[in-house]
Amino acid sequence: MTNRDFPAHIHLLRKKLTYTRTIGAEILDRNFAAIVLNSLLSTWDSIVATVFENNFSSDIIAKLEAWWLRVYKNHSQDISKGITTFHTSNLQHCDQSQLVCTNPKCNCHEHMIDVCY
Repeated sequence: MTNRDFPAHIHLLRKKLTYTRTIGAEILDRNFAAIVLNSLLSTWDSIVATVFENNFSSDIIAKLEAWWLRVYKNHSQDISKGITTFHTSNLQHCDQSQLVCTNPKCNCHEHMIDVCY
C-alpha cells in the first residue's frame, strides 16, 4: 500500500473480511480494526496512536480517512470526490451496524449523515 492508495486498501481489506466471514471465520469488529491498523505503513504511526482507543472499525477508518484527506489534500484535486465515491460504493458491502452518523446532534449507528433526518 502506498499513501495514495488508502481507499483502495480499505476496500480490499473489507472484501477480504467479507470473504473470510463467508467461509465461516468469526472475525469480530475489534479484530478487523486491529487488522486495519496493523496493515498501515509506519508513516501512519502518529495517527494510529490517536485512533486506537475507538471501539468500532468504522470509527477508526473514518478518522484515518479524515487524516488521509487532510494530509494528501494538496496532492490531488480528485481526492475528496474519490472519498465520496468510495463511501457510496462500500456502503452496500459493509455491515450496517458499523455505520456511524457524523451529525453531531445524532451520532447514531446504522446510517450515514447523508441520510440523517
